[in-house]
Amino acid sequence: MTTLQFPLASIEGPGVPVDVTIPGENLRPEGAKEFPVGPVTVTGTLAPSDEEYIFYGTVSGSIKAPCDRCLVDTEQGFTSDVAWTFVHGAPGHHGVAADEEDAEDLDDLDDGSVVPFEGHAIDLLPTVWEEVVLAMPSKVLCSEECKGLCPKCGANLNREECGCGVAMDDGRFSNKGLAGLKDILPKLKGPLED
Repeated sequence: MTTLQFPLASIEGPGVPVDVTIPGENLRPEGAKEFPVGPVTVTGTLAPSDEEYIFYGTVSGSIKAPCDRCLVDTEQGFTSDVAWTFVHGAPGHHGVAADEEDAEDLDDLDDGSVVPFEGHAIDLLPTVWEEVVLAMPSKVLCSEECKGLCPKCGANLNREECGCGVAMDDGRFSNKGLAGLKDILPKLKGPLED
């Protein structure tokens, strides 16, 4: 049993307070690709509501990954306010809705606010994992002003200036990866020609 698993019998009245910090490696489901996440803290309340259970609170932590521009290891924090409704068996889930009421339930399932569960306990772990993956930025930067690496010599331009700047500024720098095209297509001329 994980620390994010709650037996239904324990969820009564105003709800169960949740304040758990889990190491990042314990969040990842079996078979999932390694993910650069540090400890994740889940705080909030898991409360009963008619035949449903509602968790509302926050998921916060940090993602450790190399900067996309300069490759220096960086850590970015994230905090997500969440509200999840757990429904036992969730009607119409993974199938065709039986009627219009079930069709509305499917719309809720699509937006991630309704989470189906089976058995006699609610496990927040898979839903927390989804939230962490969604929090991963599409571009990791050590800072918005990051200058990156010199494409010619590989120097970290945040730490040092390199001698390649002159060649890049006056247009003499060329992409050697495409240099072979010059021999294949000799009639094409461009601004980077020697």
